[in-house]
Amino acid sequence: MQWLIALVPAAFFVRGFRRDRRRVSNAMWLGITLVVSATLSTSPLAGYAFALLMLGLGVLLPIGLIFNGLEMLRRESRSLGNLLSFITGLAIVALDITFVLGVGTGSSVLISALGLGVIAAGYVGFFCASILLYSGLYSITLRGKDFSALIVLGARVIGDRVPKLLATRLDRGARIYLTQQAKPTLVVSGGQGDDEVTSEAAAMRKYLIHIGIPDTAILAEDKSTTTEENLRFSAELLARHNTGGSIAAVTNNYHAFRAAVIARRLGLPFDAVGAPTASYYLPSAFLRECIALLRENKIAHALICGSIIGLYLLMLYMA
Repeated sequence: MQWLIALVPAAFFVRGFRRDRRRVSNAMWLGITLVVSATLSTSPLAGYAFALLMLGLGVLLPIGLIFNGLEMLRRESRSLGNLLSFITGLAIVALDITFVLGVGTGSSVLISALGLGVIAAGYVGFFCASILLYSGLYSITLRGKDFSALIVLGARVIGDRVPKLLATRLDRGARIYLTQQAKPTLVVSGGQGDDEVTSEAAAMRKYLIHIGIPDTAILAEDKSTTTEENLRFSAELLARHNTGGSIAAVTNNYHAFRAAVIARRLGLPFDAVGAPTASYYLPSAFLRECIALLRENKIAHALICGSIIGLYLLMLYMA
């Protein structure tokens, strides 16, 4: 009978998934379904799995994030975005240490205050884990699907040279183009930044032609500076060329689901497919995407987290 409780979030997940796979709420309902199912399970294996999960999140995850951050420092520029895994790892370690010391003091006030921090951190962790899991599920649903057009999202170019990160997107788009019997239109989308000698679209077009894609199959959109503009301007370009049917944006795997979410927000019927990314780069890049998704829906997340904190304070008061 208790399993009926888990069917409620599962039903919301299935309903949302069938209506539109690009909903952030789908990820949340999937995460809630798994958490509720694990909580209700009476199997000893579920208990052991939960203990191992807590050990991983509290100890192994922050250590892994710190080491990944050090690798990012070695390979990439020292920007805030590239240091996210390092900062997150240190923050989790600091929270762990503070909580242990707080419990050691026996102060109920301090422990209660630390509980608020644990709830906030736990909510962010739950959100990121749900997005990660659902992003994988979303990408699986697009395997083998044919598209009438592919919009390759731009990224910074060096001179007129396409760097590796952008090359993986172009290679992914070219691979889909070559494997489809009905060849899709390829749109290269990206304007020229202040530190770039040419537009991203021009460099991307040159790259695709170099690897064997016909020039006639490529359209260039060279005004956009953000993902939102990539999608909107490319949609207008495709409409002028009377290109309809199934359309997808091509970007790196960590960015694919958010690109699909943005397309949905713009009212564009586009999906998004992901290209491989260097493993060392993924943690910080994925954390950036999660932060962006949290900011885009900040009011809803503030209400949810605030409600959880409110229940926590009510339980403390009643105790």
